Amino acid sequence: MTTGTPFERPASPSSAHVISSDALDRGLARLSRARVFLGHRSVGSNILHSLGALLSARGDRRIQIVETTDPSRITPGTIAHGLLGQNGDARSKIVEFAGLLASPLGTALDIALMKLCYVDVGAGTDVPALLALYAAAIHSAAQLRPRLAILHVAVPLTSVQRGWRAGLKRALCISPGRLEDNAVRDDFNMHLRARFGGRVFDLAGIEANGPDGRRERHLQRGRLIPALAPASTHDGFHLNDAGGRLVATRLVCFLADHLEAQI
Repeated sequence: MTTGTPFERPASPSSAHVISSDALDRGLARLSRARVFLGHRSVGSNILHSLGALLSARGDRRIQIVETTDPSRITPGTIAHGLLGQNGDARSKIVEFAGLLASPLGTALDIALMKLCYVDVGAGTDVPALLALYAAAIHSAAQLRPRLAILHVAVPLTSVQRGWRAGLKRALCISPGRLEDNAVRDDFNMHLRARFGGRVFDLAGIEANGPDGRRERHLQRGRLIPALAPASTHDGFHLNDAGGRLVATRLVCFLADHLEAQI
């Protein structure tokens, strides 16, 4: 096993990294006419909290964020959300999401998406089997709800161990903590992007390119594995305010880009 020190690109935010205020305004205007549902768990709550803070800071009252699966409560300008399954059990989340789309909720939406958690995918995950299960559930839902835009979310990452313990592990040709898990998450995300293309919200890619413009990568067997950037997290697992704001801003524009054909 070959491991190495973190690889970071110097801070220099690119045009793809920075969302202009005008672009954000256009995205929010489109979302104010949309009915969206996000199924999630803990990092999803981070993102929704940051989205709510973004709306509050801009004084935008056109969009409401509501925890509900009741179709009668989902009017234009609603981002509805709900907790899916159990953490650590990706199958339970996928099955529950497909069931929700088959219910009356599926007829009340313009866009639906679900997010697996970092605890759902790791070193012991059978990536082809999980992707096949997910793709089959999404295909069935799309057949049942042809007017619904079903979008996808890359599995979030965690930080990778640093400091002297990580250095000692590398000297012994042992991967630093959480690096192997992120490698499997990256495998899953690469297959997800290859299968669904531009319909994937690249949460992992955003997390690995922090708000300070630095790219967090770790060398493993000659391959650079992305990890959650230190500037985006307070605990190595969840988003801090800066990371959450970056993800929320990008999510607004991602959803808006997929709305024109739906509304």
